[in-house]
Amino acid sequence: MIKKILSIVISILVLGCSPSPKYKPKQIDSSYNNYNSNIEYTTISDEELLAILVNYYIEKEFIDARAITLIPKSYILRGDEERFEHYKKREKKINKKRNRQINIYNKKLNKQKKNIITIAQRSVHKAFGIVYGRPYFQDFFYDSDKEILNINVLGTKRSFNEKVVFNIKAKNYANISENIQYIMPKVILEYANHIIDLKRVMFIYKGKKYFGRFSEKKFTPKNAKIVIDFSKYKKLKY
Repeated sequence: MIKKILSIVISILVLGCSPSPKYKPKQIDSSYNNYNSNIEYTTISDEELLAILVNYYIEKEFIDARAITLIPKSYILRGDEERFEHYKKREKKINKKRNRQINIYNKKLNKQKKNIITIAQRSVHKAFGIVYGRPYFQDFFYDSDKEILNINVLGTKRSFNEKVVFNIKAKNYANISENIQYIMPKVILEYANHIIDLKRVMFIYKGKKYFGRFSEKKFTPKNAKIVIDFSKYKKLKY
């Protein structure tokens, strides 16, 4: 069911990306569990690193949610010198607390499985942020006759450089051009069937959203296949 849900198109605001070699599933299967945030991965392709990071962050959310210290059943056993009334009272108190812990865990797990798309969105966002850094504008030209802004969008990490076109009225452009270096663009991606593709770029200026289209798209789709075995995340038993 989760794999089917992940095939639905997801449009998310993330950072830039760049071309890389073909995706290799076996490398991802064995690598994402060993990802270390303190290491700079410069010897693998963008695509491989993206797939590793997407799986890593999805898995991390599931692991973090179930990080509870469940009271073991052995704590309920009656002590050799424990009075029966005291034992029953303690048993009731421990069972109540233990059941509450199990309820919280199971509810979190159900919520995560239902919201797998949202988790994937966050994970892809984080992955692109790490691989490509912050996007920024550079080398712009405004055609006053057509009221079109031609501009390049680059990333602070790795290779990402795309030409984008925005339709902006001349009366709005005058003020935008004076502050273009302070504007932070966002790259919108399309995620479907585990494939990440570039969709468009947008920025917000004085509360207004401007959406741009790619005039010369260099980007090649990236395969960020989800290889996590979600069946291992099961409900706790009382």
